[in-house]
Amino acid sequence: MERFYDRKRVSHVIITDEFLKLPRKCQEMFFEYMENFQMSDGNPYRAFSLINFGYIENCHSPIEMIFAMAFDIVNYQYYGNVLTINPQEEIKIDAKKYVADFVFDTDGEFSQFYSSEHALKLVIECDGHEYHKISKKQVKYDNERDLDLKMNGYEVLHFSGSQIYQNPWKCAEDAIKYILSRIGKISKGGSVDEWMDKTTQEDA
Repeated sequence: MERFYDRKRVSHVIITDEFLKLPRKCQEMFFEYMENFQMSDGNPYRAFSLINFGYIENCHSPIEMIFAMAFDIVNYQYYGNVLTINPQEEIKIDAKKYVADFVFDTDGEFSQFYSSEHALKLVIECDGHEYHKISKKQVKYDNERDLDLKMNGYEVLHFSGSQIYQNPWKCAEDAIKYILSRIGKISKGGSVDEWMDKTTQEDA
């Protein structure tokens, strides 16, 4: 473990049990972030409060943890930490019940800014290694599931496990850009960028 820190040239060591339980890829991503990005307030230790070390508790698989961490970091670094995705969210459609890897919904924190025509309900699915071994029956179920979700107002994004593992930063940014492109204009006037700038300044 010490060699890992030496190799990453980390000048400080803060270890928590939760951090050590994260997938190795998440640990590497964290120190990559620590090395390559400057905290807005100049305090590198702020990164530890940024990262949600509850990924193990809230996510269902390692690939979801990797995506969630990348989303949190990109969301904070470039987009003012204004977007929230909810892991393992239950969606009930008639007698059926689905559990989505992640859900973004403007009815939550964005409800005060958007009228109904600007609403977005987005399911983000992280398709791990086992997804590619599924049977024809499972393919049929997944297709029907996606159709059910879309018929009930949800949009669906899929990222493969290899996409997420090879470039989690791009997957996270693609998801965020998709959200922002679909949100469009704020109903009270102004663009998403203008609102984010204002929100970031207020939070500073």
